Amino acid sequence: FGSSSGGAFLPQSSRAPGGTCGAMTGEFTIRTRKFKQNPLLGRRQFVLDVIHPGMANVSKKDLATKLASMYKVHDSQCIQLFGFKTAF
Repeated sequence: FGSSSGGAFLPQSSRAPGGTCGAMTGEFTIRTRKFKQNPLLGRRQFVLDVIHPGMANVSKKDLATKLASMYKVHDSQCIQLFGFKTAF
């Protein structure tokens, strides 16, 4: 059973699902916490908790595409993922 946490930046124009969101896609679950809107820089910031049982790690590309679908971002290249640490 593995989990990781890290941060993410999303464009401000995207609409966020209400409250803490969890999404299950086959092999990993994403939960957001410490959600903050930054209108000055036009982005949303939050901490991601990624639960990935049975997997070593989840690639940032997979996380970016899943976040793009969750937050209705048209271009997954706008999503910045950083600072991931694995918690055993």
